[in-house]
Amino acid sequence: MKPKLLLLTGLGWAATNPLYRTLKRDVLYSGHCKEPETLYWLYTRDKTPQFYEYQRSKKYQHLIATKGSKFTDTLPENLFSYDATIDDFVDYYTRLYSNPKRKSRPYVTDFSNHNADIPAEFISEIASKLKDNFDVKVLMIVRNPVRRSYSITSAMYRIKPHAESGISGLWHNRDPKSRLKWQRKLQQFPDSISYWKHLLSKDCENTSRFSYLKVYRNWAAHFDMQPVIMEDLWGGNLEPLESFLECKLGSELHPNCYYPEMGTKAPRHPRLKDQWYSDMQDLSEEDLAYGKERLQWIYDDWYNEFKTRPWE
Repeated sequence: MKPKLLLLTGLGWAATNPLYRTLKRDVLYSGHCKEPETLYWLYTRDKTPQFYEYQRSKKYQHLIATKGSKFTDTLPENLFSYDATIDDFVDYYTRLYSNPKRKSRPYVTDFSNHNADIPAEFISEIASKLKDNFDVKVLMIVRNPVRRSYSITSAMYRIKPHAESGISGLWHNRDPKSRLKWQRKLQQFPDSISYWKHLLSKDCENTSRFSYLKVYRNWAAHFDMQPVIMEDLWGGNLEPLESFLECKLGSELHPNCYYPEMGTKAPRHPRLKDQWYSDMQDLSEEDLAYGKERLQWIYDDWYNEFKTRPWE
């Protein structure tokens, strides 16, 4: 029997962290970190090598094994190296599945949000290797498009201009060129909502205009895939996710600062600062209407594919 591998394809700022914390109790084992971002690195290595220099190598330096490391049972160094390969990915998760620390949890997981940014062509390149070695399932969590759009834009507006994120070292912007670029944006746009509306006014895909359906189709073309509506799951509808995973979620869901939507008044949960730190301002009814008009295509795409309108 092949090891069971659960891949997450985001979407960030749609409660991936509360979902992970819910599932890690009884369903999945992530090993040394939640988001190795290895598959995204394999795709982007020749295109944006600075991703390794300023993000990947710094974030995971503490996980690269050295002599006498406590990680020698499942060495992760190849998983995080500049020269990582898809074989290193397969090797790591194969060994992780055999690790006694997995206990009775049925899945090992790569819960990297960056998997949503991998294009269809590269997924096609790695799909057969993954399917040959694992029983693969893919999970995607989505949130009201307008709310998610603002949360991610506001978070970037707050965090990216600075070396220190205000959240944790995993969020630091260590790239000086990137920080300068973002500092100029702060000079151009006086607040997070004005920057959000600027991005919405563009026709191109960006952090505020991100296609849910494209991500779904890219991965569903090769793997058994389940989209999860954040609002439905925390609203009490656990059956679709439990049916897909073929197991019960166990105890109650982990707290989620995005449900119900409270904007800047969201509870300050100590483990979810990435959520309540994101929204710098509260959206007015006019702001919500503007966002809905600009993002109506995401709502329509969802209906055309799934025949449901979960946010309307």
